[in-house]
Amino acid sequence: SAALNPGERAMAIAVDEITGIAGSLKPNDRVDVLGTFESGGRTITKVILQNVTVIGVGTKVSSSENKDEAEMNMIGSMLQGAYSSVTVAVTPEEA
Repeated sequence: SAALNPGERAMAIAVDEITGIAGSLKPNDRVDVLGTFESGGRTITKVILQNVTVIGVGTKVSSSENKDEAEMNMIGSMLQGAYSSVTVAVTPEEA
């Protein structure tokens, strides 16, 4: 993963195939982080962080009970570039 600069913190964000940009993120990419909220019966999306550095991506792990099937699903996810979290570098004020 990419290194943190002095004073930065690592913050992990849960993602899925859509919010994680279909598995195309990699360390050192720069991204904006958006948040979607319900307010007064409306759905609102806002920019939470701008131009933050991706320092790591986590691999999606299957919840299958069959060990062989779980291994195959994990290998398939890795080959497709799927992951369940993205870690970004933030300042204490941004965290």
